[in-house]
Amino acid sequence: MSGTGLHEIVAERLELNWDRFRQAHPKLAAAVERAELVEVSVDALREDPAYQRAMAQAGFDEATLAGALEVLGVIDGVVGRVLGL
Repeated sequence: MSGTGLHEIVAERLELNWDRFRQAHPKLAAAVERAELVEVSVDALREDPAYQRAMAQAGFDEATLAGALEVLGVIDGVVGRVLGL
């Protein structure tokens, strides 16, 4: 997976948490660029020992991570259809 793939994953996760962040920090949320938060988050992940350890323990590289998340996306879609969402 290219850096762009990890950026996309982080952007999706950021989006999932944005409302909670905005409620906790309304002024900061209004002023900050989401793209910059993605960059900072990606950099922090790549330097984080827990992230590196988890990736190594799972036998993942960033390409494998992207594939695993694609599988989860398919599962989410099927569950959503089953629930009529």
